[in-house]
Amino acid sequence: MPNRKIRLTAATLPVVMVISVLMLLVVLFVYSLWDMNLLYYSSYHYKRQQQENLNSAIILYSNDSTFLREHNEEKTFRLFETDSSSTVRFLSKQWGLYEALHVSSHNGNFSSTQLLGKKQECDHKAALWLCDRNRALSLSGGTEIRGKIYIPLNGINYTQIDGDYYRGEEIPYTRLGIADAQLPPIDSTSLVIPESLKEYREQSDELPTTTQTYYSFLEPTRFFSTIENPDEIVLRGNAVLFADELKISASSKINEAIIIARKVTIEEGFTGSMQIFCSDSVMIQENVILQYPSGIYLKAEIDYPFVSLSDNSEMNGYVIILGRIRDEELLFPSYRQSDKSLLRGLLYVDGTTNIRGEISGAVYLKDCFFSSNMNVYAGTLYNTRISRNDNIAYPVFLSGKYTRKEIKTIY
Repeated sequence: MPNRKIRLTAATLPVVMVISVLMLLVVLFVYSLWDMNLLYYSSYHYKRQQQENLNSAIILYSNDSTFLREHNEEKTFRLFETDSSSTVRFLSKQWGLYEALHVSSHNGNFSSTQLLGKKQECDHKAALWLCDRNRALSLSGGTEIRGKIYIPLNGINYTQIDGDYYRGEEIPYTRLGIADAQLPPIDSTSLVIPESLKEYREQSDELPTTTQTYYSFLEPTRFFSTIENPDEIVLRGNAVLFADELKISASSKINEAIIIARKVTIEEGFTGSMQIFCSDSVMIQENVILQYPSGIYLKAEIDYPFVSLSDNSEMNGYVIILGRIRDEELLFPSYRQSDKSLLRGLLYVDGTTNIRGEISGAVYLKDCFFSSNMNVYAGTLYNTRISRNDNIAYPVFLSGKYTRKEIKTIY
């Protein structure tokens, strides 16, 4: 059979070349996709690793009391000896009775700033501690206490007030401990910040009438003062406000700031967060919500300091009352809480209290009483609901285990 010759036209070669180029482009495109995917994965892995390094740094700080010996002092630390990119920078400072911790990556491209408190308020981890005043703790009405209770040596009386007998169950001995005559000791370093802030009063600026500025915790703290009561106070972030007698209206917008004054009144309807340091009194009117983490620290410069929490109001954080306090006749409680109110956090009062309503956290009291129809019942809780809360971070205030706990991210 004769050989048949294949004849190619002149157009065949360009077609072959075009097809070859297209195939080459497809190969290059596939390679580029693979290379881009590898680059994306590498970038994602790097970012994820840096974020994990920051998380590890926060955990390290939260569990090692010797890691940073002083606040306001920057420290650099390499998490893994063989990896220079695991170097992390630390800077912490006290913010009221909490701590602000800033951690950043080796090149500063990744960072996190957290507000921290203590994982437990002190080693006792009490629901209630009532100092020994040579009389028993009396429970009446709808009082309910959940958690460890430290009571006077004289024990517990289950009693009645105005015919209203104690309606709860008898508390088992396994949940009882013996309280001392004094409250658990205070961490002396926690008392430094309230005093040190006062030194900046002379350097403070006049409070702006209105501002939407958020004062970053990455910048120096801003200090303001006011001699009047503005209709509206707008103060957010890393800022301190000095005043004498301050009224905070419902229209005010305050978050994370610190207030230093002699006397503070928070008017009905306000919602926000702040730490208040004062020397006379703090009045929280009805329908007020002080969001977590807020706080009231009253170091009395008078004989009868006073903090009150009114009906339908919430305090989330702490109430601490110290100083020269007198109330031998149990007529002027340092802390009064209404029946329809909630305190979530630490209550520490080195004085007398008249408490109703609900407390979720830890309660440490020098003394308590209840008054009705001109009668005073010493060492008595009536319609008071107290439950231990281990899900929040407590202020850095009492001596005890160091461990810190994250509260929130700040900026």
